[in-house]
Amino acid sequence: LINQDGIGKSSILNDVNSNENARACGEGGNLVYTSRRSKKAEVWTADLNGRSQKYLADGNFPDCSPDGQWVAFFTTGAENIIWNVPIRGGTPERLATSNVPPGWSPLYSRDSKSISYLAGVKKGDGLQTEVRTMDLASHAVHAVPYPKDAAGIWRKEEKGFFALGYPNGVPNVWSYSAEGKPVKAITDFKYDAVYDFDFSRDGKSLAIIRGQSSSDPTLIRIGK
Repeated sequence: LINQDGIGKSSILNDVNSNENARACGEGGNLVYTSRRSKKAEVWTADLNGRSQKYLADGNFPDCSPDGQWVAFFTTGAENIIWNVPIRGGTPERLATSNVPPGWSPLYSRDSKSISYLAGVKKGDGLQTEVRTMDLASHAVHAVPYPKDAAGIWRKEEKGFFALGYPNGVPNVWSYSAEGKPVKAITDFKYDAVYDFDFSRDGKSLAIIRGQSSSDPTLIRIGK
């Protein structure tokens, strides 16, 4: 946990388990995350002091609704399924099923009334990715093609979505319309990789994880 000014860093989950994909709930009273303490992906919740840890379901890439009441996640296997479960625990509700990978985590709308996710769709001999938005009351689904020049990291907004675009070969955060068309670049990086990004709940701040990947060629001689 860290303040917006980059100071005040503190550890929330300081244990030997592999914990990842943490997302804040509501006004920041709790968080949900993926834990591999059982050697498989599980969705857990905890408070911001790392206490009150609770198992919710087997699954990965959780997202907490802005009202802090629900957690969405997905599971992979013979079928790829999007689920919804109460933050206090309970039986998960199956929202969407596909035999093609959904691609990335489900995301709640800011009013907690709909959920969006990436889904793979077979088109002829190929595969097309769609952004699907489901109304949680009626389960009606609206789908638009996901841009071919965008990466899997994305965030939904009210009238479109944000994603990593590579029009010039360098990853930058782009705004896309509800039809999947590029609108404008939000960032203008000239180099380095972008590993993740996310917006504050009010949409006024953007946090980005950037870095460099390096490699060296290695020659290995095998003696006879």
